[in-house]
Amino acid sequence: VSEVWLPGTLLLALLGAALRGLWRYPIGGFVGAWFFCILAPSSSFVPLVPQPIAEHRMYLPLLGAAMMVGLILEHVRFRNIILAAALPLLFFATIQRNDVYASEKRLWQDAVLKAPNSARAHQNLARAFHGERDYVSAVREYQAAAAIASQHLDFTTKTTEKLKSK
Repeated sequence: VSEVWLPGTLLLALLGAALRGLWRYPIGGFVGAWFFCILAPSSSFVPLVPQPIAEHRMYLPLLGAAMMVGLILEHVRFRNIILAAALPLLFFATIQRNDVYASEKRLWQDAVLKAPNSARAHQNLARAFHGERDYVSAVREYQAAAAIASQHLDFTTKTTEKLKSK
């Protein structure tokens, strides 16, 4: 709960703003509703167990945010200067993200960097090392994955025992 209350509160505030926007500011409300209506089915109903990296699910919902930025820039006096500054930044961010996807090892190294307590990320990084015949690194990552998985198993076992005792 302590890890999700802040993002959850922000998400609920954005949802509330989108719903209010439908009433008071139809264009802005439409963009907000677009985001949540497109994202909700794949976030809520479709399990992501076989697909741990699903950032492509954000492409279509973020089109609404891009439309909103375009509508705002339409009314900004110095939009050409803003675009001239923003486009190179976006260009280099895209290059960096594509570099992460250049190899399986880089992808999973990025995942481990961003989610160091993910047994799945460590396991898949170990597989990538194994595929490259870097067995020392593979064993290290398998051990990290096993340690994380055993911590989760211990927590689950203790929680189950506590619930059974009540």
